[in-house]
Amino acid sequence: MTNTDLKLFMEKLRWLIDDNNNNPFIKERKPMIQLLYGELDYLIGSCFKGEDELEDVGNWKTRLIEAAQEAEDTVDMFISSSIIKNDYDQPNGSLPRNLLNCSSKDLKGVMIDLSSIRVEITSNNKGNLFQNIVERDMMMDNKFQAIETGGNTRVNLSATEREEFIVGFENDALLILDRLTGDRKKLDIISIVGMGGQGKTTLATKIFNDSLVKYHFDKRGWATVSQAYSVKGMLLQLLSSISKSVDEAASESKLCEMLYQSLKGRRYLIVIDDIWSCKAWEDVGICFPDDKTGSRVLLTARLTEVALHISRSGFTHHLQLLTEDQSWELLCRKIFRGYDCPESLIETGKHIAKKCEGLPLTLVVIAGLLEKGEKTKDLWEKIAKSVGSYIVNDPKGCLDTLVLSYDHLPCHLKKCFLYTGGFPEDYKIQVHRLIWLWMAEGFIKESGQRSLEEEGGYYLMDLIDRNLLIVADKSSKGGVKSCRLHDLLRELCLKKADEENFFKRVNFSKSRRSLGSGSVSSIVKQQRLFTDYKVLWDKYRLNFASHTRSFLCFYDSRPPNKNERLTSLSPSFLLLRVLDLQNVPRVDSGHISQLIHLRYLAVWSVDNVLTFSKAKF
Repeated sequence: MTNTDLKLFMEKLRWLIDDNNNNPFIKERKPMIQLLYGELDYLIGSCFKGEDELEDVGNWKTRLIEAAQEAEDTVDMFISSSIIKNDYDQPNGSLPRNLLNCSSKDLKGVMIDLSSIRVEITSNNKGNLFQNIVERDMMMDNKFQAIETGGNTRVNLSATEREEFIVGFENDALLILDRLTGDRKKLDIISIVGMGGQGKTTLATKIFNDSLVKYHFDKRGWATVSQAYSVKGMLLQLLSSISKSVDEAASESKLCEMLYQSLKGRRYLIVIDDIWSCKAWEDVGICFPDDKTGSRVLLTARLTEVALHISRSGFTHHLQLLTEDQSWELLCRKIFRGYDCPESLIETGKHIAKKCEGLPLTLVVIAGLLEKGEKTKDLWEKIAKSVGSYIVNDPKGCLDTLVLSYDHLPCHLKKCFLYTGGFPEDYKIQVHRLIWLWMAEGFIKESGQRSLEEEGGYYLMDLIDRNLLIVADKSSKGGVKSCRLHDLLRELCLKKADEENFFKRVNFSKSRRSLGSGSVSSIVKQQRLFTDYKVLWDKYRLNFASHTRSFLCFYDSRPPNKNERLTSLSPSFLLLRVLDLQNVPRVDSGHISQLIHLRYLAVWSVDNVLTFSKAKF
């Protein structure tokens, strides 16, 4: 449950309390609803810090959200029961069993949980609370110190020590070298932009160590920034790399003056690697004199917006993913070190290279696995079937490189990004469909005069500019028509979604094993399910009461049986806000009207004509 969902639930409770409808089913539960509203109102006021962010005091936040989710499911079941009984005039005997059993008793357990949280809050004295906050802040300080130490360890490696096999950057290198060594006398800032693991640092290293660059520039300096950085650390790196003796005890201002004086009047090249914010540039940019000597600053960044802001009138170069031929070449060079690949492994090896989707980081990790393993076709075919899983379990923490991009996202974009991971591998996601889904899920916040749909467009472009989504197709007017997710980023989404219980992706092959009595609860309790049409039928036959609010079903490679048709709706669907079956033919939409909580609906009709509707938000 998001903070937006929590607010909407409170508005729903207020509406039920104030409504004068004489429906006996709702009326007899109104006292309990009033108690629930009062308890939640108190606890939200106690646990909220600011307007939108719940302060995580102990585990109160988690428990409050879980209890509120349980309460909302029960209240919505009340509403569904009431409307189905009245509007459809169904006798009790024909109602689903989970509706018949729906009573105020279901809220009593929630009220007990809420009351226990209230008792803990009111009984917790200020001293203990202060001590908890102090310990929490000390822990965070230690984490930041660990991050900074790790960053310094990384940047102490010289650019030469980081140099490795380079494939596919020849044209990129020539283009940037031409800009670096051109006739422009004014200080010029050039940026290399790309997703994590795409080879930005590798390309910058190649350029930094190029013989022409060494000859052309009097001074060359290198500093790596990363997300957690210190200005003093950056200055020390730069001074050390241009062979300047440094007093590490000197102040920041003194180090800045030393760097400025050492570059004054010289033609220099400064590389700022892995920059994440404009502030990091502002902190050190004043140390670089512009004496019209043809000096250059080369940046690498994942965020297009940051690169454009810093470069201004400079040059921004966007890296492309490697082609299939380049991917195969890099894989071979890393595995065989100059020797030819055995004929029997070439076809499977090219398939593995293709599965890496042109991302150098993925290719290097898989190459390390193949290099150390037996050079047999059986092993290579096994790896070819599960490239993604080998990457996720890489002991060197390959995925950690991409986690930095995820951690840097604001909260609302994290949800939007994770959501794309639920779509099938290599799936082209239509932009309008994705934005409407984000709207229905409550991920998009109102901003000024823009509509939610317009704001969703800004969210989408932000993720593209951060190199987390790839443009798949453009419209005739040049706009983004569809986008997709790199396989490695999709693995990151699936991993994070599982850790945060954000959604569950269920495949038919797994469902045959997992939808038995032992693990039904993991599906029942899941708010968002992404699956294929076969699981849709399995889920329907189980006929259990579900907490699922979003159900997106995709048509897998096997065509459905021509006689299969979903002719009525299971109780599993009654609380849905999002139902997307547009990839599943042969769905009878006659009972859709029972889904009174829907915000988004996309289905095929019985005549295989797509019926696509967007609820009002």
